[in-house]
Amino acid sequence: MRFNPFYIFVLFTLLSMFSCSIDKGEPVIPEDKMVDILTDFYLTQATVNDYVLPKNENRVMYYCGVLARHGVTEAEFDSAVTWYTQNFDVYEKVYDKVLSNLAVVKDSVAKSIQNQPQ
Repeated sequence: MRFNPFYIFVLFTLLSMFSCSIDKGEPVIPEDKMVDILTDFYLTQATVNDYVLPKNENRVMYYCGVLARHGVTEAEFDSAVTWYTQNFDVYEKVYDKVLSNLAVVKDSVAKSIQNQPQ
């Protein structure tokens, strides 16, 4: 069986969505920072998928590196994901911003490739 941290993240997110209590306090990670972290997660996912890594543990290190780069622990991230899934209207705004960021990166890469000499 292949271990993929992204699928665990999605499973955790879906389970959190069906949680009983709803917390209307503040998230552990502010919106803008969460947007940056999730954007980096998706860019990391794309990069990791393009390379064959010998062990799944190596893939996990990349995701932990994203959190470390943003100064966030796994516990803080898990708490933030729980909060955002319980406050889905805010979570939806966060994901819209993430998708916008990814579109900018995609356009930038496409322009860079287009401008390379043949």
